[in-house]
Amino acid sequence: MPDARIAVCVATLRRPEGLRTLLAALARRRFDENPGASAEILVVDNDPLGCAEAVCAAFTGVVYAVEPRRGIPQARNRGLALARERGATHVAFVDDDEEPAEDWLDKLLSAAVSWRADVVQGRVVPRFTCEPAPWILAESLFERVTGETGDVLPFAATNATLAALEVFDAVGGFEESWALTGGTDTLLFAKAARAGFRIIWCDEAVVREDVGADRANLGWLCRRALRVGVTQSRVKRALAEESGLDRRQAASGLKLAVGALRRALPGASSPHSRPMCLRMAAMGVGMALGALGFDYAEYASR
Repeated sequence: MPDARIAVCVATLRRPEGLRTLLAALARRRFDENPGASAEILVVDNDPLGCAEAVCAAFTGVVYAVEPRRGIPQARNRGLALARERGATHVAFVDDDEEPAEDWLDKLLSAAVSWRADVVQGRVVPRFTCEPAPWILAESLFERVTGETGDVLPFAATNATLAALEVFDAVGGFEESWALTGGTDTLLFAKAARAGFRIIWCDEAVVREDVGADRANLGWLCRRALRVGVTQSRVKRALAEESGLDRRQAASGLKLAVGALRRALPGASSPHSRPMCLRMAAMGVGMALGALGFDYAEYASR
């Protein structure tokens, strides 16, 4: 793909400083390994007031659009539509609280070529803006699951990823009915894997993600674990096209939650491991709730 035309889609909502840092990093992008490739930055502002317009105007060549319908999948689908309009062959996704390395896109594209992949997931490295608790560092809770370059994945996320546009032509866009719950990237790329598209890991494509005190705490980690559990069950149900209750999944989630809570009791585990048990219990509860058809609107407060 020496002449790949990449549309870098950024969905943003009221994070001007993070967006500014991201756009400055993307402006430094290099294609040393793929000199014929090009990239265009598409920013979709999910704020109807367009608060990100001034930030984008300070950077040359950034395409700016407002998506007034609230929701991450709505903003991402608007980015996909813009990518098609502008003749992109590939779409890359990155979040507005991240800073990619200069060769991030170059490494993603090289991996796609070398491994004949349709989707390539890069590595996200946390950058703490506060001093996290020792147990957070010990358990690497903000480190994403990693692997060796070329490892095949069952799905991908949209925070450091490159995908051929034909993937979206085949499986559609992000599920807009999940606007405030999250998990639409997991669902979409799981569908892509089932449709025969190849998803791989690229360890050399690095993005740094800011983690502040608002997230580096037990409360946020348990809420996120609850949502992840809900998402796991909802995705399984969606892929299986099931209706009604999934009692086995609900039972598995409750069993996980009860076991984790028992280990969290005083004397049953060390103080260091107790937060991990509570986080695991939250995930089990989420799995049960998702299996029973409940949602968790993690992004309702944004």
